[in-house]
Amino acid sequence: MESTQRRLLEQFEETLTFTYHSGNVREVPVGYSTGWRTVPYACIAQTDYTSLIHLDGERIRVDPDAACVIRQGIHHRIDQIGPAPGVSRFAHINFIAFGCIDVLTMFDTPMIHAGATANQIGRLCGGLAEVANAAAPDHAGIIHKKSLGFELLWAITNVSRMLAPGAALMESIDRLRPVLQYIHRHLGERLPLARLAALACLSPSRFHAVFKNASGQAPQHFVQRLRFLKAQQLLIETGDAVKEIAATVGYPDEFHFSRAFKQHCGMNPTTYRQRVRTTMLGRL
Repeated sequence: MESTQRRLLEQFEETLTFTYHSGNVREVPVGYSTGWRTVPYACIAQTDYTSLIHLDGERIRVDPDAACVIRQGIHHRIDQIGPAPGVSRFAHINFIAFGCIDVLTMFDTPMIHAGATANQIGRLCGGLAEVANAAAPDHAGIIHKKSLGFELLWAITNVSRMLAPGAALMESIDRLRPVLQYIHRHLGERLPLARLAALACLSPSRFHAVFKNASGQAPQHFVQRLRFLKAQQLLIETGDAVKEIAATVGYPDEFHFSRAFKQHCGMNPTTYRQRVRTTMLGRL
């Protein structure tokens, strides 16, 4: 058991990566709102003004100098409600382990941070923005960005608790890792349960139970979520036509993709691209 745990931790260390998508240090005007959005990145920020995070059925106040960490795929809106403009230090970033697992999903991460942790998050977001937005990045800048990114992950997870599904996923990784990697590589194809179960050398019913126990989701729900996250990323970062993106994530029919995307994200793909590009590459 100890040798298995040691091997998994070694694999975790070997495969741990992060991708910095965008971020900056920007002044945010009174009354600014991101609008409702679901994005394929973690949204991490420290602000020196008061704001409200709106979730489905919940509102969370963020006091001046506090920081927030909103995991990827969370439907939310952030409103500036302070009496004066303020500064936001923010990063849109993903941390991945084992080639395909969002590290933050393995932890019960507080959404709001205060004090030293909040200041550390703000400093690191600002540092990442400075390095990433440099006019002529070099090898030293790349190394610096890596160090800041992993320090940011440490700052967040250091005040978090590993979830039971995350621990279970670690323990099941030898069997599930090939399945997860296959899913990521073949999002444009049909992925029937029987095919995924065969990759894990399990019966479909047993595979369904093992997968749900490890990840907290049924396999097909997991696949659907990844498809929409991939579609969101392509809509934000590329100029690919909606029809091409639909096919990339397993929807040969653009109409059905657009309808499913709207049900998931609250707006059609074209509107999503226009609205979210502005907020992801703009102030917050």
